[in-house]
Amino acid sequence: MLQPEVIAEVSDTVFFANANAAADAHVLPEVLADPGIYLDAATLARLFPDKTLGGKALRQRTRAWTKVKSGI
Repeated sequence: MLQPEVIAEVSDTVFFANANAAADAHVLPEVLADPGIYLDAATLARLFPDKTLGGKALRQRTRAWTKVKSGI
């Protein structure tokens, strides 16, 4: 999966972007040109990462999710 040719073939098959920049040369042009798969620069500029939660908030979220999953 780390080889550009291999991950490019996966992207071509499932129509999903990959994070290997070297694979772009091997991805089908119609997949690379699809803005629903590979976002344009204007859209990428508007994105931002989630902020990291502190330990206490992370424990609370984990406990809440465990309750949801277990049905308690």
